[in-house]
Amino acid sequence: MFQEDFTLRKLLAVLVLYILLASAAFAEISVFGTVGGGAVILRGTNVNGDVLQAGASLSGQIGVEGQDENDKFGGEITVSGEKISFNIPVIPGSTAVVPVPGNDPVFAFNASVWWKPFYMLKLQLGGINDFALTEIVGWGYHANDADSFVVWPQNNYAGDYFSDTTGFYSGTGNGWTGLSLSFSPIYGLDINVGIPFSLGFEKINQINGEIEQRSKASAVYYFTSAQIAYNLWGIGRLAVSYAGGDGKIKYTPNPINPEDDTPTRELYFFQMQSTPATIYGSFLLTVFEERGISLNAGFAYTFPAKEKDQKITYKAPMEAGLGFSMGTSRMGFKTRMALSFGGSAFRDGTDPTPKVKEPLMIGLGVLPYITLGPFKINLNAGISYKWEEEYMKLDGLDLVVAKMGNSAALAWYVNPYLTFSIGDGTFFAGFQMGSDGLKYTHDGTTMKKNNLVVTFPSGEDKYVGQTIIEWAIPIGIQYSF
Repeated sequence: MFQEDFTLRKLLAVLVLYILLASAAFAEISVFGTVGGGAVILRGTNVNGDVLQAGASLSGQIGVEGQDENDKFGGEITVSGEKISFNIPVIPGSTAVVPVPGNDPVFAFNASVWWKPFYMLKLQLGGINDFALTEIVGWGYHANDADSFVVWPQNNYAGDYFSDTTGFYSGTGNGWTGLSLSFSPIYGLDINVGIPFSLGFEKINQINGEIEQRSKASAVYYFTSAQIAYNLWGIGRLAVSYAGGDGKIKYTPNPINPEDDTPTRELYFFQMQSTPATIYGSFLLTVFEERGISLNAGFAYTFPAKEKDQKITYKAPMEAGLGFSMGTSRMGFKTRMALSFGGSAFRDGTDPTPKVKEPLMIGLGVLPYITLGPFKINLNAGISYKWEEEYMKLDGLDLVVAKMGNSAALAWYVNPYLTFSIGDGTFFAGFQMGSDGLKYTHDGTTMKKNNLVVTFPSGEDKYVGQTIIEWAIPIGIQYSF
């Protein structure tokens, strides 16, 4: 977060300078941008006494890209910003919120440059956001950038239990600063490698409040991504992707008070933040694409992670995802499904060794649509179910597995919306209603949701025993050039 006036002037000055330099260096130059504004006309819940809310947001991005006449060198630079003028939960029934009212604009800067020494090889340095294989299920599932204005809950499955790309490799992602190599030795075969130099920083010292950091090579190369994708002509694309990790677990003995590092033998999944490696397999069927039918199937297996001091071994859930679309620009139907299963954790060296299992989770989204002239009507809806969670606790001197009360839940949402598009401009309007299905409880001291402590600014008693249903009426306008 930066000073609004100074930072914006500086970023725009850099962009203008790049345009001038690029005009002299590159044969082909293009400037692009997007500006959008959104508003929530009204937002409320099913809880008596809750205050109706209203607010707005704005965002924008401008960039320039260019390449030489021989297609050997090129680059891109973008500046973007966002400001949200009110406090709104990220998901139905959640106390997690985006920046508080009156927050300063948040700006982001990204640049990348590439070189093709010959037509089969491309080397890129800078902000890397490539190699995603999330057709149908990921960004664009709702089309027209509706995700930014009227879609709930933030493009994910109902309840926000897991992301829209569950089971699929989502690419190197925003925020990577690194290097990527793309090699195409034969027609249809692509070999990609991404190295995230920005992930190698670690704190090594703190003197007078100043944190000294260094870039650790092992941390960089542990997180290397690799991918082999082969396009079967006339049939589809088969791919295997690898997202690197160091196989470590960051364990917090007391999530409620992170400063308390007293060792404990009890074990909850929310105490662990793991960074293991994951391997993905996917197949995109395009043989019926001319008839408006496409299918994308994915599967993910995550390698175990360990925490040596606490002797914890964690096996993340396996994931499967499926996306299907059928139709034309006038009428059609999309659906996506996800399954998360098989996760577990245990402590090494205990006898017996109880195993805590992560809950099975399943999600389904449907999106039929119809186009009437410049209007497109979308009937977006979804449902998810999460089975009861487990945790490890002490029973006398023994470790036993117990069920976590109030943790099984059925989440749902209905989110019809329409878009009105002419040229590069779009107007959005919709209605949102949904719930994550989880109840608030009170143990006499603290308010909890799914056994995690939550806080409310006032009047928390009215939420006890409630499964909150939220509703909202959002609108938005976006223009691209």
